[in-house]
Amino acid sequence: MKPPLPNFIQPGVTGFGPGSLPPPIQVDFKAFRALCYTAAQATEATVLSVDPSPFKTIRNFVFALLQFSKVPGAPSVFLLVNQHTPLLACAFAPALTPPHPDASPFSFMDVPELSTAFEPFYPILKKEELELPWIWSESELASRLSPEEIKQIAYWKPQTVGEVLFNFWD
Repeated sequence: MKPPLPNFIQPGVTGFGPGSLPPPIQVDFKAFRALCYTAAQATEATVLSVDPSPFKTIRNFVFALLQFSKVPGAPSVFLLVNQHTPLLACAFAPALTPPHPDASPFSFMDVPELSTAFEPFYPILKKEELELPWIWSESELASRLSPEEIKQIAYWKPQTVGEVLFNFWD
C-alpha cells in the first residue's frame, strides 16, 4: 500500500510559489549559523564552513559543513535547511566542498547528536524519511502544493522525498 504524503510536505517546500513568485524565506540564517556553532561546541565538532551565499543561488536550502572528528580524513557532514519550510537534514559530505548542482543527490544520514541543539528550532528529518520514494500523483499533491510546484516536480522527476526538499531546481 502506498504511504500517505508526509505532513512536512507543505506549500513552498520546493522553492517555488504560486505563479512566478518564490515562496517567502522562512529561515533566519543568522540563527541557523549560531545554532551550527552551538551544536559543534556541544558535540566536539568543527564548523568547516557556513553557506557563503545564502539565498543567492538556485537552490532551496542553506547549509553548513561540520566535521565530527579531529582525525584527518574523518567524515564531514552537511547540515541542510530548507529555506521555505524549517526542515533540517544531515548528509554525508564525501569531499570538503559545498553542494553543487552537478553533483549526485545527497547521501542522507542520521546524526542523533545534533538533536539537542536543533530540534527546538528545526525538525531533523530521518534518513528513512528522506529516502522515501517520490510516488505521489499530481492529484495527490494538488491539496498541498501549488500548480507551479507540481509542474516543477513533473519536470525534474525527483526520485526521493529528499530530492524535493533539498534541490537545485531553477
